[in-house]
Amino acid sequence: MKKILATISAVLLAVFSASAQEPMEEQDRLNIGVERPTGVAYDNAAQTLRNNLVQAFVLNGVAAVDSRFTTVTNVVELSKDVTSSAPVMYITELEMSIFVIDLYTGTIFGQTSFTIKGVGDSEGASYMDAIRNVKARNPKLRTLITGTKDKIFAYFDAESDQIFNRIDALIASGDYKAAMIEANAIPRSCADLYNKVSQRIATIPASAISGLSIDRSLVDGYYFSGSRDARIDQILN
Repeated sequence: MKKILATISAVLLAVFSASAQEPMEEQDRLNIGVERPTGVAYDNAAQTLRNNLVQAFVLNGVAAVDSRFTTVTNVVELSKDVTSSAPVMYITELEMSIFVIDLYTGTIFGQTSFTIKGVGDSEGASYMDAIRNVKARNPKLRTLITGTKDKIFAYFDAESDQIFNRIDALIASGDYKAAMIEANAIPRSCADLYNKVSQRIATIPASAISGLSIDRSLVDGYYFSGSRDARIDQILN
Protein backbone atom coordinates (compact mmCIF):
# COMPACT_ATOMS: atom_id res chain seq x y z
CA MET A 1 0.00 0.00 0.00
CA LYS A 2 2.82 2.42 0.88
CA LYS A 3 4.45 1.66 -2.47
CA ILE A 4 1.22 2.43 -4.31
CA LEU A 5 0.77 5.74 -2.50
CA ALA A 6 4.38 6.65 -3.24
CA THR A 7 3.76 6.04 -6.93
CA ILE A 8 0.62 8.19 -6.84
CA SER A 9 2.47 10.96 -5.06
CA ALA A 10 5.15 10.81 -7.73
CA VAL A 11 2.52 11.40 -10.40
CA LEU A 12 1.27 14.48 -8.55
CA LEU A 13 4.80 15.66 -7.84
CA ALA A 14 5.77 15.46 -11.52
CA VAL A 15 2.87 17.69 -12.50
CA PHE A 16 3.08 20.06 -9.55
CA SER A 17 6.83 20.53 -9.86
CA ALA A 18 6.43 21.69 -13.45
CA SER A 19 4.61 24.77 -12.20
CA ALA A 20 7.21 25.76 -9.59
CA GLN A 21 8.52 29.32 -9.88
CA GLU A 22 11.45 28.93 -7.49
CA PRO A 23 13.91 26.00 -7.16
CA MET A 24 13.54 24.07 -3.89
CA GLU A 25 15.43 21.17 -2.38
CA GLU A 26 12.16 19.49 -1.39
CA GLN A 27 8.62 19.74 -2.69
CA ASP A 28 6.77 21.55 0.06
CA ARG A 29 3.38 20.86 1.53
CA LEU A 30 1.57 24.10 0.72
CA ASN A 31 1.61 26.30 -2.38
CA ILE A 32 1.23 30.08 -2.00
CA GLY A 33 2.21 32.44 -4.81
CA VAL A 34 4.06 35.71 -4.29
CA GLU A 35 2.97 38.65 -6.44
CA ARG A 36 5.38 41.35 -7.55
CA PRO A 37 5.12 44.07 -4.86
CA THR A 38 3.32 47.29 -5.75
CA GLY A 39 4.18 50.85 -4.77
CA VAL A 40 7.92 50.22 -5.00
CA ALA A 41 9.87 53.12 -6.48
CA TYR A 42 12.56 51.09 -8.26
CA ASP A 43 12.26 47.94 -10.39
CA ASN A 44 15.33 46.31 -8.87
CA ALA A 45 13.98 47.05 -5.39
CA ALA A 46 10.67 45.38 -6.26
CA GLN A 47 12.45 42.23 -7.44
CA THR A 48 14.71 42.18 -4.38
CA LEU A 49 11.69 42.45 -2.08
CA ARG A 50 9.86 39.68 -3.90
CA ASN A 51 12.93 37.43 -3.69
CA ASN A 52 13.16 38.06 0.06
CA LEU A 53 9.47 37.24 0.52
CA VAL A 54 9.83 34.04 -1.50
CA GLN A 55 12.75 33.05 0.73
CA ALA A 56 10.68 33.76 3.84
CA PHE A 57 7.93 31.42 2.62
CA VAL A 58 10.41 28.68 1.74
CA LEU A 59 12.07 28.93 5.15
CA ASN A 60 8.66 28.50 6.78
CA GLY A 61 7.59 25.41 4.86
CA VAL A 62 5.72 26.95 1.92
CA ALA A 63 6.42 26.64 -1.80
CA ALA A 64 6.22 29.92 -3.72
CA VAL A 65 4.15 28.31 -6.48
CA ASP A 66 1.14 29.74 -8.29
CA SER A 67 -2.10 28.38 -6.89
CA ARG A 68 -5.40 29.80 -5.67
CA PHE A 69 -3.50 31.34 -2.74
CA THR A 70 -1.23 34.31 -3.33
CA THR A 71 0.62 37.04 -1.44
CA VAL A 72 0.03 40.72 -2.18
CA THR A 73 2.49 43.33 -0.91
CA ASN A 74 2.09 47.10 -1.05
CA VAL A 75 4.83 49.56 -0.13
CA VAL A 76 4.24 53.17 0.97
CA GLU A 77 7.02 55.69 1.52
CA LEU A 78 6.41 57.33 4.90
CA SER A 79 9.35 59.72 5.03
CA LYS A 80 12.59 60.71 3.38
CA ASP A 81 15.12 62.73 5.40
CA VAL A 82 18.60 64.14 4.83
CA THR A 83 21.15 64.40 7.63
CA SER A 84 22.71 67.78 8.38
CA SER A 85 26.11 66.29 9.07
CA ALA A 86 28.83 65.63 6.52
CA PRO A 87 28.92 63.46 4.58
CA VAL A 88 25.24 63.90 3.77
CA MET A 89 23.21 60.72 4.26
CA TYR A 90 19.65 59.94 3.24
CA ILE A 91 17.17 58.10 5.48
CA THR A 92 14.08 56.46 4.01
CA GLU A 93 11.20 54.96 6.00
CA LEU A 94 8.78 52.59 4.30
CA GLU A 95 5.61 50.82 5.39
CA MET A 96 4.94 47.27 4.18
CA SER A 97 1.40 45.90 4.04
CA ILE A 98 1.22 42.20 3.19
CA PHE A 99 -1.89 40.08 2.56
CA VAL A 100 -2.30 36.38 1.81
CA ILE A 101 -5.53 35.88 -0.10
CA ASP A 102 -7.56 33.15 -1.76
CA LEU A 103 -8.25 34.15 -5.36
CA TYR A 104 -11.09 31.62 -5.49
CA THR A 105 -13.20 32.43 -2.42
CA GLY A 106 -11.90 35.97 -1.82
CA THR A 107 -10.88 35.09 1.74
CA ILE A 108 -8.00 37.00 3.34
CA PHE A 109 -6.16 34.29 5.27
CA GLY A 110 -3.46 36.51 6.72
CA GLN A 111 -2.21 40.08 6.85
CA THR A 112 0.47 42.12 8.53
CA SER A 113 2.17 45.49 8.29
CA PHE A 114 5.42 46.91 9.58
CA THR A 115 7.85 49.76 8.95
CA ILE A 116 11.48 49.59 7.89
CA LYS A 117 14.23 52.16 7.50
CA GLY A 118 17.21 52.42 5.21
CA VAL A 119 20.29 54.66 5.10
CA GLY A 120 22.46 55.51 2.12
CA ASP A 121 24.50 58.17 0.40
CA SER A 122 21.68 58.83 -2.09
CA GLU A 123 17.89 58.58 -2.18
CA GLY A 124 18.07 55.41 -4.24
CA ALA A 125 20.68 53.82 -1.98
CA SER A 126 18.67 54.54 1.18
CA TYR A 127 15.50 53.17 -0.44
CA MET A 128 17.28 49.98 -1.49
CA ASP A 129 18.78 49.61 1.96
CA ALA A 130 15.29 49.74 3.47
CA ILE A 131 14.07 47.05 1.07
CA ARG A 132 17.04 44.83 1.90
CA ASN A 133 16.13 45.16 5.57
CA VAL A 134 13.03 43.04 4.92
CA LYS A 135 14.83 39.88 5.92
CA ALA A 136 13.55 36.40 5.14
CA ARG A 137 13.71 35.58 8.87
CA ASN A 138 11.73 38.68 9.90
CA PRO A 139 9.59 37.67 12.94
CA LYS A 140 6.54 39.49 11.50
CA LEU A 141 6.82 37.45 8.30
CA ARG A 142 7.24 34.22 10.25
CA THR A 143 4.13 34.97 12.32
CA LEU A 144 2.17 35.86 9.18
CA ILE A 145 3.17 32.70 7.34
CA THR A 146 2.66 30.25 10.21
CA GLY A 147 -0.71 31.78 11.09
CA THR A 148 -1.81 31.71 7.46
CA LYS A 149 -0.79 28.08 7.09
CA ASP A 150 -2.86 27.10 10.12
CA LYS A 151 -5.92 28.88 8.74
CA ILE A 152 -5.55 27.30 5.29
CA PHE A 153 -5.10 23.85 6.80
CA ALA A 154 -8.26 24.38 8.87
CA TYR A 155 -10.13 25.46 5.75
CA PHE A 156 -9.18 22.29 3.85
CA ASP A 157 -10.07 20.12 6.82
CA ALA A 158 -13.49 21.75 7.09
CA GLU A 159 -14.16 21.62 3.33
CA SER A 160 -12.58 18.22 2.72
CA ASP A 161 -15.69 16.42 1.47
CA GLN A 162 -16.76 19.25 -0.83
CA ILE A 163 -13.28 19.57 -2.32
CA PHE A 164 -12.96 15.86 -2.98
CA ASN A 165 -16.44 15.69 -4.50
CA ARG A 166 -15.60 18.60 -6.81
CA ILE A 167 -12.39 16.92 -8.00
CA ASP A 168 -14.18 13.60 -8.36
CA ALA A 169 -16.86 15.22 -10.53
CA LEU A 170 -14.24 16.96 -12.69
CA ILE A 171 -12.44 13.67 -13.33
CA ALA A 172 -15.70 11.88 -14.05
CA SER A 173 -16.55 14.53 -16.65
CA GLY A 174 -13.12 14.28 -18.25
CA ASP A 175 -11.97 17.74 -17.17
CA TYR A 176 -8.60 16.47 -16.03
CA LYS A 177 -6.84 19.81 -16.25
CA ALA A 178 -9.31 21.42 -13.84
CA ALA A 179 -9.00 18.46 -11.50
CA MET A 180 -5.22 18.87 -11.41
CA ILE A 181 -5.54 22.59 -10.71
CA GLU A 182 -7.82 21.83 -7.76
CA ALA A 183 -5.50 19.09 -6.50
CA ASN A 184 -2.45 21.33 -6.79
CA ALA A 185 -3.77 23.60 -4.03
CA ILE A 186 -4.22 20.85 -1.42
CA PRO A 187 -1.60 20.97 1.37
CA ARG A 188 0.30 17.75 1.91
CA SER A 189 -0.20 18.05 5.66
CA CYS A 190 -3.96 17.56 5.13
CA ALA A 191 -3.03 13.92 4.71
CA ASP A 192 -6.47 12.31 4.53
CA LEU A 193 -7.68 14.61 1.75
CA TYR A 194 -4.33 14.64 -0.05
CA ASN A 195 -4.07 10.85 -0.13
CA LYS A 196 -7.71 10.42 -1.12
CA VAL A 197 -7.34 12.89 -3.98
CA SER A 198 -3.99 11.32 -4.99
CA GLN A 199 -5.66 7.96 -5.43
CA ARG A 200 -8.44 9.53 -7.51
CA ILE A 201 -5.94 11.47 -9.62
CA ALA A 202 -4.10 8.20 -10.30
CA THR A 203 -7.13 7.01 -12.31
CA ILE A 204 -6.55 9.73 -14.91
CA PRO A 205 -4.96 8.31 -18.08
CA ALA A 206 -1.28 9.22 -18.08
CA SER A 207 -1.55 10.47 -21.66
CA ALA A 208 -4.19 13.01 -20.59
CA ILE A 209 -1.88 14.87 -18.22
CA SER A 210 1.49 14.19 -19.81
CA GLY A 211 3.46 17.44 -19.99
CA LEU A 212 0.80 19.38 -18.11
CA SER A 213 2.18 22.50 -16.42
CA ILE A 214 -0.08 24.29 -13.96
CA ASP A 215 0.95 27.84 -14.74
CA ARG A 216 -0.57 31.18 -13.74
CA SER A 217 -2.82 31.47 -16.79
CA LEU A 218 -4.42 28.09 -16.08
CA VAL A 219 -4.94 28.92 -12.40
CA ASP A 220 -6.47 32.31 -13.18
CA GLY A 221 -8.71 31.02 -15.95
CA TYR A 222 -10.12 28.33 -13.70
CA TYR A 223 -10.71 30.26 -10.48
CA PHE A 224 -11.99 33.65 -11.71
CA SER A 225 -12.80 35.73 -14.78
CA GLY A 226 -10.95 38.89 -15.79
CA SER A 227 -7.42 39.92 -14.89
CA ARG A 228 -5.55 38.91 -11.75
CA ASP A 229 -5.01 42.56 -10.79
CA ALA A 230 -8.76 43.20 -11.00
CA ARG A 231 -9.49 40.14 -8.86
CA ILE A 232 -6.97 41.25 -6.23
CA ASP A 233 -8.45 44.75 -6.16
CA GLN A 234 -11.92 43.21 -5.76
CA ILE A 235 -10.78 41.24 -2.73
CA LEU A 236 -8.77 43.94 -0.97
CA ASN A 237 -10.88 47.02 -1.73
